Amino acid sequence: MKSFKYLWIVLAVSLFSMYPAVAQDNPAHQEGLKYNPKFDEIILEHEFRGAWVTTVNATDWPKTKVIKEKISPNESKRAMRKRIERQIDSQKTAIVEIFTRLKECGINAVMFHTVSNSDAMYPSKLLPWCMYLTGKQGEDPGYDPLKFAVETAHNLDLEIHAWLNPFRIGFTDVERAANHPCFLYPDRVQTIGDKRPSMYWNPAHPEVINYLEDLCTELISNYDLDGIHIDDYFYPSGLRDGSVKDWDDAKYYEQYVKQGGNMSLERWREENVNKVIRVMFDAVHKGSPDAIFSVSPGGRLVNTQALYADPQYWISEGTIDFLSPQIYWQHGHKIADFKQVLDSWKDIMKDIPCVPGLAAYRWGEKGAFESLEEYDLQIKECREAKDYVWGNIWFTTGSILKPEFHEHMRETFYKYPSLTPNFRADNSQTTKVEPPVLKANDGTISWATHRNIEKYAVYELEVVNYTRDRRNGTSKAVWRANLLEIVHTWHKDGKWQNIHYPATPGKNYAVIAIKGKNYSDLSNIVYVE
Repeated sequence: MKSFKYLWIVLAVSLFSMYPAVAQDNPAHQEGLKYNPKFDEIILEHEFRGAWVTTVNATDWPKTKVIKEKISPNESKRAMRKRIERQIDSQKTAIVEIFTRLKECGINAVMFHTVSNSDAMYPSKLLPWCMYLTGKQGEDPGYDPLKFAVETAHNLDLEIHAWLNPFRIGFTDVERAANHPCFLYPDRVQTIGDKRPSMYWNPAHPEVINYLEDLCTELISNYDLDGIHIDDYFYPSGLRDGSVKDWDDAKYYEQYVKQGGNMSLERWREENVNKVIRVMFDAVHKGSPDAIFSVSPGGRLVNTQALYADPQYWISEGTIDFLSPQIYWQHGHKIADFKQVLDSWKDIMKDIPCVPGLAAYRWGEKGAFESLEEYDLQIKECREAKDYVWGNIWFTTGSILKPEFHEHMRETFYKYPSLTPNFRADNSQTTKVEPPVLKANDGTISWATHRNIEKYAVYELEVVNYTRDRRNGTSKAVWRANLLEIVHTWHKDGKWQNIHYPATPGKNYAVIAIKGKNYSDLSNIVYVE
């Protein structure tokens, strides 16, 4: 027993003698630590955090219709006018509430469903008004919902992307406006299905390509959009495997062959989709060089290839700014384990960022998304794949706005807000933005503003790793820059005012200047005594 005790003492002494000269302390105990520019490092990462706000079937919005006719024989014109005003206000209030709550839980980008069934959430020259606004397709709701949504989003410092379903027209039994283009141009339409037939635009028709180009041009030219986004409504599901048999594009394929084309039918259909992606991308960037064009295909490559869509080609051609595969499965799924599907996109993405879609709507499913911890893990793995993953988009908005989900996002993985990444950083029109010069005094940080700068992002530094070298008494800290708030510039009597931001003593701060899509480098770091 004595010999064992002796050996333990010797081992303890030996271990102590081998203890490294560099020791790591608990970052939690580093309150009041001052940033040292000579040795310290900063982690600053921007992340796209989107939410699909769905308007088809009024899923997320609008829950109130603007009824433009009398609701009872006794309703006077004055009463009807007042009621319509209240209904419009109700729709507007709902947009503000949804966008505000999205911002509260860390979302920084809204994918606003603008064209779902080939009808529009704005006064379009190409499409009739959306039926979900008033209950009747083609009826003017009395205001411009897209304009209001754009203004609301930007007032909240949210990006807003017009989300389109490019080929979907909808079920044939839906009452449509008499001037709907499917009636005006029936030769461009394909109808499939027996029990409840549905209509699609035929991407083989040259005028369909032109229509989609014009649609993007109309949107990007008339609205201050941050981007245009489409999802996975391409050719109908079941066409490639032969289960859909009533799709007829033979005459267009025959014309192509007669003109000397040598692609197979399947490859030709893929090229039709490629043309759509190409013209939409070009229209977006021609209309607004800083805007982005993104596509959300099926979560597995094989899913989207079944619709004659070829993300690998779009990436190689450079006709998308980011891809958002809908990875709507959980860890442990027999066919589509989340991590395995996420990893499968790595070699495909190359130089195009991946922003996976996450299935918030499946929360609570037995054996799948029973716990919110599943989403914690998915976010963690997406962030670990930061060399090609730049964020996420959530479906549905209604799911993440449920109180428990909303609170969980705010308190865990979206505890701090984030700027969106600059997907167009290589744009030749990108303007260099100079960072501000900070000063710290009297419990504030301050800096001079510039009339060309629209707003500033204020960051507080948090220690995530700290080491001390006992040999020479030096130390090194790794800091994470946490976004606290976006502060807008302001002027009084024509004079731009300096900004004084309240700060906590014992903390380090930095600021980024923002002009449009362009961000400055991080400012100098200041420590508040």
